[in-house]
Amino acid sequence: MLIDKIKEESLRTYLFTYATVYDAISMPTLADMFELPVKQVYGIVSKMIINEELMASLEEPNQTVIMHHTDPSRTQALSLQLVEKIFQLYEQNEKIVNLRGGEPNFYSRPNQQAQQGQQRNQGTSGGGNSGGGGQNWNRSQRSGTNRAY
Repeated sequence: MLIDKIKEESLRTYLFTYATVYDAISMPTLADMFELPVKQVYGIVSKMIINEELMASLEEPNQTVIMHHTDPSRTQALSLQLVEKIFQLYEQNEKIVNLRGGEPNFYSRPNQQAQQGQQRNQGTSGGGNSGGGGQNWNRSQRSGTNRAY
């Protein structure tokens, strides 16, 4: 049963993915590709058409699925343009990183900044105040007031 469900979902995924490539495809071909009976392929494709998941029609005498190609809506066209621009920005960013001498290590920067800040605190807090050394100071000792927060 699990294998049959995987075959059915594979067929559905294939049709979602490659429907734009085909003008028409025969159901016996789909049945052979996914090792399913033609009647089961017919049922799956019919459900997809009824649920408007697949823009197609069935030609029963020839056992063919005829795909209906539609132009993308304005929103879809704009989203495709946006994806293209984002990809171009990504490529430009990669070129800049390569020109600067390698990949940035985003995870090490905050740690390096924290270590530098700790070193600064230790270096400036070494003398004369009654609060102790470096990192154990509270906010009032750093600002020069005696109030504890």
